Amino acid sequence: MRRILGTKRFLFTCLGLTAWIAVGAIAYVQQDPKKKPEQKPTEIPVVPLVELTSVPSSRISTGGTYDNQPAVAEASDGTTWTAWVRFRNHQADEVLVRSSRGGEPQALSAKPGQYIRPTLAAAGGDLWCLWTTSEPDRVSSIWYSRRRGDAWSPASRLLPDETARIRIRR
Repeated sequence: MRRILGTKRFLFTCLGLTAWIAVGAIAYVQQDPKKKPEQKPTEIPVVPLVELTSVPSSRISTGGTYDNQPAVAEASDGTTWTAWVRFRNHQADEVLVRSSRGGEPQALSAKPGQYIRPTLAAAGGDLWCLWTTSEPDRVSSIWYSRRRGDAWSPASRLLPDETARIRIRR
């Protein structure tokens, strides 16, 4: 008998909860939407930190190669320089630079190889281009070329003494 009463109580409790949920749902659906407070969108003023000028875009690579990892710097004379890595299919990389004043891209790397992340830095009247070279039997090294006046210097290793001290043994 006790078992039957417990089961009946449980069923009545569930039925009562279901009824209360149903009544609440019906009351919510039938609410008058006019009684709800109207929510007005708040407008937050956007204040730019810096005024950015628009720069016309131009294509600097030819499209026949895989060009990536660009870097940009402005020289003291206002010329914008771009450096990037160019990869030709089934060949190797080269580090190239080009001026915003036109002309053909100029290769700075001494020979085709594996080059990573060129960067440009302007200081005074000089412009520097640095990049990483990765060779199979040696640790990666940093190379650079410096533009003084109208010419780039030949590519040079930043730390030339490092070559003799570090070799990867296989």
